[in-house]
Formats: sequence, C-alpha cells, structure tokens
Amino acid sequence: MEGEYVDFIKEINKLGGPFQFVRLARNFPTCSQFGRKPSNRTPKEIIEAVLRSGRVKDAVRQYAAQSNISKAEAKKECREIMEKMAHDFTLSNVRIFGYIITKVITTVFDEILVNAKQLRALREKFKDTPVIFIPTHRTYIDFLLLSVLCFDQEMTLPAIAAAMDFLNSKMIGEILRQCGAFFIRRAAGEDILYWAIFTEYVQTHIVEGDRPVEFFIEGTRSRTNKSLPPKYGLLQILLEPYLRGNVYDMVVVPVAMNYDKILEEQLYAYELLGFPKPKESTSGLLKARSILDKSFGRVQVTFGKPISIREHLGVSIKRGAFVCQPDSQWKMSEMEKRRIREFGHHIIKEHYGSSPVSVWSLACSALILLTSESKDGSVTAGELFKLTHDLIDLLRSLDIKVHVRKTIGEDLEKSFELHEDFITIDGDANDPNSIVRLTELKVDGKKSKISKDILSKAVSLIILTNHANSNMHVLSAPSIFSLALLSSTSVEQLRESYKWLRTVLYSEFVHDPQDLDSEFDRLLQSFSLAGLIEQSNGSVAIRDLQRIEILSRMTKPYLLILSVMIDVLVEVSPLHITQNEATSLAQDRLIRLHDRDASVLLSSLSADILKNAFNTLSQNGGLQRLGRNYSIFDPSLLIFKEQLTTVVDLPSRTSKI
Repeated sequence: MEGEYVDFIKEINKLGGPFQFVRLARNFPTCSQFGRKPSNRTPKEIIEAVLRSGRVKDAVRQYAAQSNISKAEAKKECREIMEKMAHDFTLSNVRIFGYIITKVITTVFDEILVNAKQLRALREKFKDTPVIFIPTHRTYIDFLLLSVLCFDQEMTLPAIAAAMDFLNSKMIGEILRQCGAFFIRRAAGEDILYWAIFTEYVQTHIVEGDRPVEFFIEGTRSRTNKSLPPKYGLLQILLEPYLRGNVYDMVVVPVAMNYDKILEEQLYAYELLGFPKPKESTSGLLKARSILDKSFGRVQVTFGKPISIREHLGVSIKRGAFVCQPDSQWKMSEMEKRRIREFGHHIIKEHYGSSPVSVWSLACSALILLTSESKDGSVTAGELFKLTHDLIDLLRSLDIKVHVRKTIGEDLEKSFELHEDFITIDGDANDPNSIVRLTELKVDGKKSKISKDILSKAVSLIILTNHANSNMHVLSAPSIFSLALLSSTSVEQLRESYKWLRTVLYSEFVHDPQDLDSEFDRLLQSFSLAGLIEQSNGSVAIRDLQRIEILSRMTKPYLLILSVMIDVLVEVSPLHITQNEATSLAQDRLIRLHDRDASVLLSSLSADILKNAFNTLSQNGGLQRLGRNYSIFDPSLLIFKEQLTTVVDLPSRTSKI
C-alpha cells in the first residue's frame, strides 16, 4: 500500500525547505465546461453575481415581508451577510500563509504520506468538470493540509467551507479568507435569507467552475475519532446544480486524513468532560506554539477514487423533473431524498475504506479491556502485547486487514514513545514484566462539578478511547454482532437483535441503515468461516465464547450508558429536564457505579456519549422536545429498557447506587 504514497516532507526537503516550496511557480488549471470560457471572476465579482441572482432577490423580498422591514434594509442585511461569508482568495497571501503552515506541519509531523498520483489525475479532471473535495474532519489541520497538498500538485486551491468560529480572531479569520476560506454558521435555523445566500454562493462556484469546493460532510470536527452522521441537507445543496441540469457532471472526491496523534487530543478530552471550548483567538494561537516542540508522528492522506455524480446516480433520480422548477419551489420526493442519504453514506464508506486499522489502535482497545479488569488500573507489557496479538489474529480470521508498518513489537514501541504524555511504562517496553499505566493529567477542578481526582483519571482514559475509536469503523459491526450472539439461539433472532442494536447505536457508529441485512449476512458468513460460530437448520451456536466475549466488550459500555440514562430520567420529578441536566445526573450515577465496579469506565463520563444516549432515547419516543426542555415518558423508557436487557445482559437497575 505504501508504494502508492510519497512523503510530502521529504519532497519539501528536496526543494530546500518551506520557503523554496512556496516560491515555486504554479500553473493552476481553470475549469471550462463544454466549451464555456474559463471563469476568471474575482472574489468581488462572485459576490455581485450572488447578490444579482434570482434566488437571492426572491429571498430578499420574502425576508423583507416577513420581518416587516423595507426592501432596502433587507438588501443591506443581505450584503452584510455575503461580505462576512465570502472568501477573498489571493495567491500572494496563500504563499505567505502557506509558508507558515508548511513550516508548522513539517516540524510537528515525522511523515506526511500522500497518494499524490491520484491528486495529479484530479488536476486534469478539473479542466472540464467541477470538483468537490469531501475530507474526514478530525482537526483544524485538515483543510490547511489539503490546501498545501493542492498547491504542491498544482491543483487549483479549493474554496473551503469553514466555521464562523475562526472570525473570533480577526487576524486568523482574514488570513484564512484570503487563502480561500468562506465562513458559515453552524446553525442558521429557518433563516431564509441566509440559506439563499449560502446556497447560491456555493453553487455559483460549482456552476461557473471558479475553483473546487471543499466541504466536511460531517459538519464539524469529530472529537471522538469516529465518523459523525453525514449532513444530508448540505449534500443536497452540493448536488443541486447537477440535478437541475446546470452542469453536465460533477466529481466528488472523498479524502481520508489519518493521524497518529492529533494536535487537539488533550483539548478534546477536556471538552468532552465539560470544560468550555476555547475560542479560536490570536492569543490562543500564540499559546499553541508550544506544540512545535512535540512530535505528532505520521499523517496518511488518501485521495479516494473520484466519484462521477452522473455515473453514480444514473437514472435513479430523473433530472428532468427539476430543470424547470423555480428556486422557491425546489423540492425532492422521499425516494430522491433517500438516494441523497445513500450517497452520503457511500462517502462515509469510502472514508472507512481508506482508513487502515493500526497496531496502535488495537493496543489501545486491548489496554481498555485490561485496565477494566485491573484493581489499580495497571497491566504488564506482556499482558498488553499478548492481547494485542490476539486481537490482530482475531481480525485477520474475519478477513479484516491490520496495517503493520514494521513488526508488531516495533510499532508498539514507537507508539509508546509518541504517546508518553498520557501513557507511562515503568521499565523497558520490550520487558514483559514492565508496568503500563495511564498518566493522571493535570486538570482545573474549579471548572467542573466532577472531583479533580476523577477528572485527572478520566482525561487520559478518554484520550486512550479516542485512539481506540480509530478502529471502530471495522470493529463496531463485529462487536455488535457478538453482543447479539450472546442472547440468540436462531439466525432470525440473531438478525433482529443485531439490526435493533445497530439502529440503537447509530449515533455512535454511523452506518447505512439500508444496508443492515446485507451487512448481517456478511458477518454471519465471516464468523462461520472463522470458526467462531456454527449454523444448523436455522439455529446458531457459539464455538469460541472467549473471542466472542472479547469482541462484545468493545460496544457493551455504550449500552450500559443508555441503561443508566434511562434510570436517571425515570427518577426525575417533575417530568421535565434539559439535555445538560440529564448529562450531569448520568455522570454522577456513572461515577458511583465506577466506585463500586472498576469495569464501568470513566470514559463513560464523555458528554458526547451521554448526549448521544439522550438523543437516542428521544428518537425512540422516551422524550419529547419542548423548547430547551424535554418531557419524559416513563412507559416508553421502561419498554426500551426491557428491550435492551432482553438483548444484552446488563447490571440490574442502578437507581439505588
């Protein structure tokens, strides 16, 4: 696999360093579709074109009428939104800022492996077809790195959808704006004016071929190292120009960006425990300069095979129905929306396929399993190495590839060095008797209701869990299948239990809901071939209980959290609660459970997991939203709890703890 990749850092060094790199003469291609002249519009000309569009003019009239303001006032507000949103791309500023970014990434990373040949091929594709990059999103470095790589391969730099957060720092915001970033609100609600401007701005880049567009289909950074559900509305906006016949075709490029260690990993752990998220400010950037003294290992960037929308959708969506629709009446049928949703999950699958399972991620899974059985949270290096080997063998028996860079031992030794900030080894990593334990990190207990002692332990465990999460795109389905196996005796019972659990855990482990039956059939076959189960006349029996239990333990904690959340909610009086209140109550309950049973991991205190549990119960009828509050329906919650305990063996009611 690595033969396809080149090390970007080595290439920079060959040129003489970042300064020489950004001074290179570049010949960026322009996009001209079907003989249309290439677009050479300036950023200001793009803004004026958006403001003149029929979509935006209609929205201005509607907004003025709804808000009871004059059309002139609505137009003024429209221009203010547009100017705050739009990029102001200039190549000279790209070179200046590109030098800083290239200097940083070549300092903090040991290697940046890129399948550059695929990116070079895209350069040719962009000459006659609009290109949309859809990368994974784990860190702020993602879009900066992608732009640098495009500059390297002389691919026209994309217009990048960035969060408004960056505008908290005027300096950083303006630098990013001049490098091609345009800024969008995370939640614009029913603001018809904003949505019209945003939609037109994005689509004019695609239709006119001004430059490629870059969007994060997950909408925001994943703070847990797992994929988030795709944003279907965003995808619909991107595909609308093709569906309406404004372009002959368009190409979507999934990009998987996999990091040994992300720059924000400690910050994410603190955020997940309830510490406030710091604003993206200039002072924050200066404080972050300390990262330049650390190593963050390797990055692997994989540009996926370009997806032609014309070929992918084929005739499943009839474009003729949309061509004559006015903007104000743009509407899709349920079948057409389903095809858009399926395409969103197809992109996530492409991300998964380009994200290798590392030895380190499996070692983190092994360490979580072992520490949950240890009284003092420590394990020997020998125990850890053995379970890691066992997990690798187990995955290979299920035909899941594990990427070993050198040898398993060497990979682990290198990883321990890289992650010494939160994992301590007392002795030589190669000595099986050396003790491995998580480091208790410093926390400011004044900013949290949780005790300082618990927090210091939980931070490291959440970081460890986030590293283990990088393998859950391949392990979540086998783990849930194993959970269902433990309470099933027939194939049909197993199928129904598996599909129910998969649906219940959708927020944690994103998958295509339409693919569950075929996914189940694949698992049934692979578990049979691996000798883990046997089938006979519609019945199913476990042949290797130890391995099945190991797999099941990787997702069982999420079901315990659901159970705890239910117990917390049914005790609330009166029957109204906010999500934050429920999260806090569940954290208190989980801490008491942990004090009694070490197998209840402190990583369960993560606000992300608890909010997902809360939302799952809401989606299943246990809660109904009323503004900021939720009404609680005890009968629905108790029925859900009964279903849960029927499928999975969980501790009895926790209310007395």
